[in-house]
Amino acid sequence: MTAIAYTVICTVQYKSKEEEWLAWLKNGHTAEVIKCGASSAEIVRMDPEHDGAAPGATYEIRYKFDSRGIFEEYLEKHAPRLRREGYELFPPADGFLYRRTSGEILEY
Repeated sequence: MTAIAYTVICTVQYKSKEEEWLAWLKNGHTAEVIKCGASSAEIVRMDPEHDGAAPGATYEIRYKFDSRGIFEEYLEKHAPRLRREGYELFPPADGFLYRRTSGEILEY
């Protein structure tokens, strides 16, 4: 069984909104993703010299899913609702830029 890494990259352009967004992540959102299938989650604030040209702070929220099947079930059944919630609370119009990556974990 091959584990899957799923990373949500978010650049928060405005410092004034950063703490509220982090509190939402830490106080419920990442736990909800785990409840919906992820086996672990970590929130990483990227060092400024490595986060690219976008203004603001860049974060990677790294989830691990124990199999592609569990990950695909998460994408189908849970991700639309969780993404919609995030976009409603922290929309791109308020300075939140999102992107996502996923791939097979070869070794850990």
